[in-house]
Amino acid sequence: MKPISCQEMGELLCDYVSGELAPEQAQQVEQHARICPPCAIFLETYRFAARVGQLLRGDEMPTEVYARIETAVFRCIRIELNPPRPNDDG
Repeated sequence: MKPISCQEMGELLCDYVSGELAPEQAQQVEQHARICPPCAIFLETYRFAARVGQLLRGDEMPTEVYARIETAVFRCIRIELNPPRPNDDG
């Protein structure tokens, strides 16, 4: 099975959490989460946010909320993979 990148993980989160991924893709997400602590944290945060949204609304989380969470996750992944460098101008 081909490993996935952090970016691919982020792209698959919504479908994974909602149970809409093909079994092979779901396994890729699970495998990546096992070897990448930051993505494992993002996955758990995403799951938690989805559960909270369902509890608060009593139904599925709105698509725009998923989109906002996804955007935040991508931003965090980019920061994690490319941390800001200290300013050399001192």
